[in-house]
Amino acid sequence: MNKSVIKFETAVAALSVVLWAVMLAMSFNISYPNSAQFLTGGGSFPFLLSVLLIILNVIWIINNIQILKHTEHDPNSKPLLTYLFGTKEQFRRLLLIALLVLLYVFALIPLAGMIHPTYGFAIATGLYLIVSIKMFGNLSWAKTILVSVIVTGLVFFAMNNMLMLPMPK
Repeated sequence: MNKSVIKFETAVAALSVVLWAVMLAMSFNISYPNSAQFLTGGGSFPFLLSVLLIILNVIWIINNIQILKHTEHDPNSKPLLTYLFGTKEQFRRLLLIALLVLLYVFALIPLAGMIHPTYGFAIATGLYLIVSIKMFGNLSWAKTILVSVIVTGLVFFAMNNMLMLPMPK
């Protein structure tokens, strides 16, 4: 593996640790909704997510340092930009995914929210997953719909019942 790629990944992980540490500090100031229990308070999810991501990034940094100690420079390895952006086909797919996410967030969720205020998010998420899986996956229609319904149900249940967050509309 290219040493410059490993160094770049290590720098990204270090920057990520700093940014998630800022998010961790900010999570202590979130008070909505008022709750006496930690796991149902407004800052509990950002806190737990920040801690988890800090731990994972530290593990990534340690792993990359160990790899750097035992890796020699390979003159046949791909340049860093090719590693980051991939081939033209991979870059096109990345742009298409970004466009799909933007359409989901700024068009599909609001439109589905107008159709049904309570379940609009679930409808939009299910449709988004079906389109995304069919465009980028190789699953049959039955498996695509099954995966989309299960994932949408789990996300909706977690956000609505476990975290008690207001659903996007």
